[in-house]
Amino acid sequence: MKAGWCAHTSVNNDTITLVHRIVLMAIASLMVGCGSSGGSSNRSNGVDEKLKHAADVYTELAMGYMEKGQYQVALEKIESALEANSESPEANTVAAVLNERVGRLDLAETFYAYAVKLNPRDGRMQNNLGQFLCNHGRTEISIQHFERAVQDPFYKTPTIALTNMGACQEKLQQLEAAEHSYRTAIDMDATFPDVLYRLSRLMCNQENFFNARAFLQRYLFVAPEGPESLYLCYRIESGLASTETAQECLDSLMNTYPASPLTQKVNESSDNNLLCQ
Repeated sequence: MKAGWCAHTSVNNDTITLVHRIVLMAIASLMVGCGSSGGSSNRSNGVDEKLKHAADVYTELAMGYMEKGQYQVALEKIESALEANSESPEANTVAAVLNERVGRLDLAETFYAYAVKLNPRDGRMQNNLGQFLCNHGRTEISIQHFERAVQDPFYKTPTIALTNMGACQEKLQQLEAAEHSYRTAIDMDATFPDVLYRLSRLMCNQENFFNARAFLQRYLFVAPEGPESLYLCYRIESGLASTETAQECLDSLMNTYPASPLTQKVNESSDNNLLCQ
């Protein structure tokens, strides 16, 4: 979900007009709010099953084209999905991801928010909106969406929402809260690589090097070695005054990944200025 795709993406004016029309419909529905609590449900129930199926098919096609980088075709397919069923949370989510990738962030947020409105108890939808908000400067607001995601008893991957919440709490310098989120995620899935790495890095930055080493070792049991883990190993072992092991990690980093930004960071900085990035 990187805005950098935008430079390589072109969308014709007719497409933009149609997307804006669909978005205006979504905004209008969002503004209705609680005043007509039964309306949305009735409209959803009134959608023809064939149209729902068509929307699902078009949504799958849009996802496939999007992953191939064929954004114009993906946009056409997701438009067709939304025309068939504008109240499909999945179609709105794919529309959000696509618009985020091409840098149209206002549209992306509208679609993410509408997906949440359509299914507010769905942990996936709450996590998606939370991650978008955290990635785009509204970190504090994002936390409540991650909390709601975790409350969904049917959400199959709450560890993802907890890990995302911990990362956002780190951005806010809420380090105790971040550690709690990470440890809760590990209690749910002790082999989830991302949270093991993040907790190791957090411990390292707090100079809790023994625990940092333990979590890094657990991470390396379930994930391949890379420049990030080698750099973290170097920082941890340096903190533990384990000079030989630190040098081994550093040599592996510099020899195996000479072009890595982390290698360049080591070359350009003194030890005292380096964090456990």
